[in-house]
Amino acid sequence: MSHKLKRPNFSEQIILDLVKNEYGLSGKLKEFPSYRDQNLLLIADNGEKFIVKIANKIEKKENLEFQNAVMNHLTNKNRDFSPQVIKSKDNHHVVTIKSDEEDIHYLRLVTFLPGKVLAQINPHHNTLLRKFGQFLGHLGKNLSDFDHPVAYHDFQWDLMNVHTVIEKNKEFIENQEKIDVLQFFLGEFLDRTLPKLDSLRTSVIHSDTNNYNVIVNYEETPFDYSFGIIDFGDVQKNCTIFELAIAIAYAILDKGDPIAAAVKVVEGYHSVYSLQESEIEILFNLICMRLCQSVSMAAYQQSLDPKNKYISITEKDAWKCLFILKDIDSSFAHYLFRNACNFEPHPASRELASFLKDIQEQIHPILNEELSEKNYLVFDLSVGSLELSSFEEMTNKKEVIAYIYRCLKQSKKEVGICRHNEARLYYTKPQTNTFNTPTIHLGIDLFLKPKTSIYVPIEGILVNIIQDKHSSKQNYTLILEHRFGSSNRRFYTLYKNLDEKTVENYESGKQFLKGELLGFTGDVENTDISLSYVHFQIILDLPEKMDTVPSVINAKQKDIWLSLCPNPNLILKIPQDSFPCQEMEKEAIIIARQKTLGKSLSILYKEPLKIVRGFMQYLFDENGHTYLDSVNNVQHVGHCHPEVTEALHKQALVLNTNSRYLHDNIVKYAEELCKMFPAPLKVCFFVNSGSEANELALRLARVHTNQHDLIVLNNAYHGITGELVNISPYKHAGPGGKGAPPYVHVAEMPDVYRGSYKDDDKDAGKKYAAQIKDVLSDIKEKGKGIAAFISESLLGCGGQVIYPDGYLKEVYAIIRKNGGVCIADEVQVGFGRVGSYFWAFELQDVVPDIVTLGKPIGNGHPLAAVITTHEIAKSFNNGMEFFSTTGGNSVSCAVGLSVLEIIKKEKLQQNALTVGSYLKEGLTKLKQKYPLMGDVRGVGLFIGIELVLDQETLSPAPFKASYIVERMKEEGILISIEGPLHNVLKIKPPIVFNKENADYLIENLEKILSEDFSQR
Repeated sequence: MSHKLKRPNFSEQIILDLVKNEYGLSGKLKEFPSYRDQNLLLIADNGEKFIVKIANKIEKKENLEFQNAVMNHLTNKNRDFSPQVIKSKDNHHVVTIKSDEEDIHYLRLVTFLPGKVLAQINPHHNTLLRKFGQFLGHLGKNLSDFDHPVAYHDFQWDLMNVHTVIEKNKEFIENQEKIDVLQFFLGEFLDRTLPKLDSLRTSVIHSDTNNYNVIVNYEETPFDYSFGIIDFGDVQKNCTIFELAIAIAYAILDKGDPIAAAVKVVEGYHSVYSLQESEIEILFNLICMRLCQSVSMAAYQQSLDPKNKYISITEKDAWKCLFILKDIDSSFAHYLFRNACNFEPHPASRELASFLKDIQEQIHPILNEELSEKNYLVFDLSVGSLELSSFEEMTNKKEVIAYIYRCLKQSKKEVGICRHNEARLYYTKPQTNTFNTPTIHLGIDLFLKPKTSIYVPIEGILVNIIQDKHSSKQNYTLILEHRFGSSNRRFYTLYKNLDEKTVENYESGKQFLKGELLGFTGDVENTDISLSYVHFQIILDLPEKMDTVPSVINAKQKDIWLSLCPNPNLILKIPQDSFPCQEMEKEAIIIARQKTLGKSLSILYKEPLKIVRGFMQYLFDENGHTYLDSVNNVQHVGHCHPEVTEALHKQALVLNTNSRYLHDNIVKYAEELCKMFPAPLKVCFFVNSGSEANELALRLARVHTNQHDLIVLNNAYHGITGELVNISPYKHAGPGGKGAPPYVHVAEMPDVYRGSYKDDDKDAGKKYAAQIKDVLSDIKEKGKGIAAFISESLLGCGGQVIYPDGYLKEVYAIIRKNGGVCIADEVQVGFGRVGSYFWAFELQDVVPDIVTLGKPIGNGHPLAAVITTHEIAKSFNNGMEFFSTTGGNSVSCAVGLSVLEIIKKEKLQQNALTVGSYLKEGLTKLKQKYPLMGDVRGVGLFIGIELVLDQETLSPAPFKASYIVERMKEEGILISIEGPLHNVLKIKPPIVFNKENADYLIENLEKILSEDFSQR
């Protein structure tokens, strides 16, 4: 290592001549950077691509033959895994050549693997990392049955000798802090890893699966990757686990959370090629040592060749990663990797649970008498709790404590119990992304009278005294160490929020006997409440690099921490039937749905969400993660708007009955609703859903005109009933549909982006409307008349389509001239969503004969309405009674009134206009930058983004739409797909959506649009 390694330096012409003479190929060359060998891309005259490899003069021929043998073996197993070795005209895999200096070199030709190197892939998505792990697993499995006479050889990148390499190269690192990092990991290696290496399984490994040697290809569908491996110069027989460690070391570079990335690779690897527990135990240190090896080698090589940028290509990121990894406890990383391999994260977790169950009778109650004999009350503080219905209350810890105090006081209970493994929202605040926010509670809280005595349940030693720095009270946490099992293992109990007088005379090492007084509970933050509590927790391991043991953790690490911190009820012994029923896991819900619900009931997203709470424009899953709801047009004024829920609650407590009895609400609501419509739309019919409203609208039209035929727009959707499917091309012309019945006539959707007439045609509206005359002519030729033209005021399922100017005005005139009535379906777009008007039909300067309302009318409550004229209502009053059992009931009308009042009071129509314009403007700017965005259209908070592969041909991009929707969900933003070609991103949020939400949506959409799958 004391001399400079000189690369081969054959000229381009000499190489071309060699390739021509030896392989009969000619073409063009492009050299790749390398510090050891000379590697070039050959693009042959016929378009085929090859890699020309000229080995360094110090390379032995038998080693190159070994490399070739490995590639041939992998090619036989899987043709796409590695390059194929090309034989020369003389049938040689390795060709001997000489330089001008008469040095012997070896020439090889291999096929070129198409794709991008892993380092250039954007983003390194969890799916990518997991599939990369699977590829590594297949690589290891495929090489497990391969051997070769020269498989054993020693070289400077051998992880077996990493400690000697680092010791030799430390002198080339001038920064003392960096040297300290190397020394730290080196010490871990020498103490814990090196002694175990000889006992590990071995196999032939690639040894250099770095980000520039791994080739990645995308398939046609999102998140579908294939991999290949190149550069077999370091192949050797060694510890099998080295392959995974080396690959992870490079895969986690430039990651904000490198250990989380490593977990995904491990998970993928183990799913294909099972890791052994002894390998998992040292994997973290091996990963760190590879990075240490990389930076120390880079320092040495730069000292020899300061201008060679290839040498330091990963050095900066490697140092950054090492400093992050130094702060991660190696035992915790071990638990993470065990969990990724489906092992119990802590190997003693089950043993501890079994031990505590066996000694139940010997455990002393921490309140000096069993909790089962106390007068207690168990609280549900989970995200979906029905106890804490107020969002403001459940997201404020002081409010939660005040609630607990009130309940205990009113019920005259002595102890309040708050559960282990419960996600709580008061640890966070509603915001646009809380995926890294701790929410899962690890202990059990006991709320008690102030200064309640706490006793030691099991003999132990005091090992830690921690002052609560985040509390205004001088309270402390004590941790006791205990022993269990035949191997005398350690576990710990934690007591948080003990009064400061408790610890006055305590020191670490103090021995406590079972049943001895430990201390007294401290006060809570609310000084005006006569209440205290103790947080009790069991812990199997105290991570060395944590200032304190967490009492609440992020849901992403839930499995690990629940293994480290098992249920404290193993000691507290609260009767299990006292606790609320355990919530179903997502997988169990999916299985139950498949058994009990129709399979045609679809679920959103590739990885479905379990949503348990909503508030305004936000939704929350069972772990307390926040999602910005950018698509739910049903909860119009916001999820669980307090005033809507209050109106529903108050009226439901008093009366909920049908409209055959006289009641103020139905009249008040009808009056207020009709005020929002232009004359002559002044008569209401109340029903329960938009589908019922559209069914009723068809009946009204047919009775009034005494005709049956209808004209609808292509790709329109009007509801779920049999008749509405018949008039909805979005359904009857799609999968499972049987087409339109003879009385339904379909006109072209007036789409100025991809329809017959485009947005640059100022007469597009009239031209599309003129097509209605042709449809009417066909109807007349069959001796029929027209009952109605029904259309959404803006086309939702059709792809968020906005009508060209004058379209409906022209169509309505034509329909009325031919005796039909005009129905406006406002189920999705009414109530101020368009901003500039309260109803979307007003954008076209028309007044329909019948308007149908649903979805936003009740903010999610089952309420809908039909609004029509006195004349049509009179025709419908033909002797047949109309009655909807719960349509117009007192509760629904109270809810409807509340929605109208909120829209007015909070100026939400203006908000839809202002924020919608702001959002559309931001999206339009993105469109100039990203050609995938073919069209941005919409009004107010009704916006569509049509994605196309080609701006000229308008070829749709449904796979990219799916990719973007899934990726937006991962960033905490919910949007969905619309349109007959499944390529339109739909944005229809609750109209409380604000500019901050719009900025967050635009920011993340731009990030995802810049990703590889969106770009290619």
